[in-house]
Amino acid sequence: MDHIYPVALGGADSEENWATTSMLHNSIKNNWTLEQLNWKLYDAGNYEEWDGLTALFIELVNADKTLLEDSYIKKWYRLSC
Repeated sequence: MDHIYPVALGGADSEENWATTSMLHNSIKNNWTLEQLNWKLYDAGNYEEWDGLTALFIELVNADKTLLEDSYIKKWYRLSC
């Protein structure tokens, strides 16, 4: 989650000012506005059309259960299934 308009610049810490993003984009955006970065918001996608590679992740772990020895992978696997 990231604030669309940065709290540091007076943006509200409320649901109307939140957007989902990747950790990379969240780090890059920091306290910049979307306009300053020349970025735009996109409507939420259809999960049935693209699942963000979740199905591939599950498939890969199912093919090699030793991956579950990694606590980070195990956590995301449990959340994905």
